Amino acid sequence: MKFRIIKPEEINLNDCRFRFTLEKPSEDFLKSIKEIGIAEPLLVIKKDKNFILVSGWKRLQAALSFGISQIPVLELSETLSERQLLTFAFFLYRSQRQLSLAEKSLVVKRFFEIGLEPEEIVVEIMPWLEVPPNRPTFDLLYRLANLEEILEEAHSRDWKLGMAELFLSFSSEERKVIFNLISGLSHSRQKEIIESIYILKKRLNKNILTILTDPEIAAVLSSFIDNRAKTADELVLILRKKINPLVQKIGYQLDQNFKALKLPAEIRFDYDRTLENPELRIEIAAGSKEQLRKTLMAISSSLEKENWEAIFSLLQGEINAED
Repeated sequence: MKFRIIKPEEINLNDCRFRFTLEKPSEDFLKSIKEIGIAEPLLVIKKDKNFILVSGWKRLQAALSFGISQIPVLELSETLSERQLLTFAFFLYRSQRQLSLAEKSLVVKRFFEIGLEPEEIVVEIMPWLEVPPNRPTFDLLYRLANLEEILEEAHSRDWKLGMAELFLSFSSEERKVIFNLISGLSHSRQKEIIESIYILKKRLNKNILTILTDPEIAAVLSSFIDNRAKTADELVLILRKKINPLVQKIGYQLDQNFKALKLPAEIRFDYDRTLENPELRIEIAAGSKEQLRKTLMAISSSLEKENWEAIFSLLQGEINAED
């Protein structure tokens, strides 16, 4: 490493290949830079005529905001490969603080961009990120990292894997609508709105734009710009109200189909009353082998009835509007 003093403009600010952090400098951090200056040198690598920042983004942001004209840096050896530099930067960031899910998604994207295969990232990098080291999680994180317009929000509101997965399940157009609704709200409000809209979309089999044109919802959203927090509270209450009657209606239709099967009393049906788990559980009471045989035959014979198809459709949240 070589110690040098350089000007901020010598650093290529558009080259973010080693940047993982989305954390903005705190007031205390900015105050210390303003009063003391940059005590810890930035880490850079020389590429062509410019320097590329490897570590020290917050210090650089602070220096630029205060117009500091000279910055201390440690220039890393040009013999280091891009993979070595990226690995070094990653473990350096990781040692300083816990990375958010949004920042972890950037880690995955950066390693993929320098040529690592998804399988290599799953095995060599993702265990250090404390996320499930598998291909579906890699795909989810990579998709999240490519939605640059939401990354800062996902970081500042500390999104978790489940919330990101729900958000990414929507179409691109739907995501834009949802993001406009939740941007700037608290984590809990964002989570409940995303989950509620997801449940309604799944059960009503309608896209979000149609759901939001519901007169009651549209009336609330008309004042969204003026008071986001208050409108979000009112929206959550309406979404809750619309979800619960829907669950009750599906439950009623399920009971009607169970009865229509006309199965022996020894057979009991059970299911998740919130309809989050679409599985049907069947309990059989039998006092003998013969009774069990007859009960199983009754179930088998009933499989030809259309009620079974209706039952599993209802468990998936598909409601019969005619009932």
